Amino acid sequence: MIKETENNAPFHLVGHFYGGAIALKLAVKLLARIRTLTLFEPVAFHLLPSDGAAHNEITTIVKNLTQALEKKDKTLATKLFIDYWSGKGTFENLKQKNQAVFIQYIDKVVLDFQALFNESLTLKDYSKVNIPVSMIKGEKSPLTSIQIFQILEHYLPDRSIHSVPGGHMSPITHVNKVNKIIENFLTAHALG
Repeated sequence: MIKETENNAPFHLVGHFYGGAIALKLAVKLLARIRTLTLFEPVAFHLLPSDGAAHNEITTIVKNLTQALEKKDKTLATKLFIDYWSGKGTFENLKQKNQAVFIQYIDKVVLDFQALFNESLTLKDYSKVNIPVSMIKGEKSPLTSIQIFQILEHYLPDRSIHSVPGGHMSPITHVNKVNKIIENFLTAHALG
């Protein structure tokens, strides 16, 4: 349960990936406090039609990742995760110390996926988010991200749509372009 704090000042909310899914939830739960919402490809897996290609694609990734963890192969699980979101070969091209950091947190990823698939909010809930929303996507993102983006863009009532070169990890790989979109959006909606 999300509790109100003593400081109920309005704020601008920005989220990417899992943080984007959390930002969507907060926008529904704390709508009166949020001035604007910026979403870079929120992974709201629960919105995907269960008989669609995107749903099948992400459930296959989760299944393979889970099987790798059951076999205690955290390296393979991490490789599957990183390469799905950032492109084949990305994990292998990381420095070994960076690989180790990702491997350290891979067990949590399965829990994140479970939470995302089991979210109870619906498109009807999201359609009530009647604040300015900036939606940003990568031009080379996985099918899962693109389909969720397309679903949400039809239900969020006050949204602007942007795309940037790169993929799902464009907030890292194309930081200047992403940040400029966010900066322009926040500047346009700065109301004190």
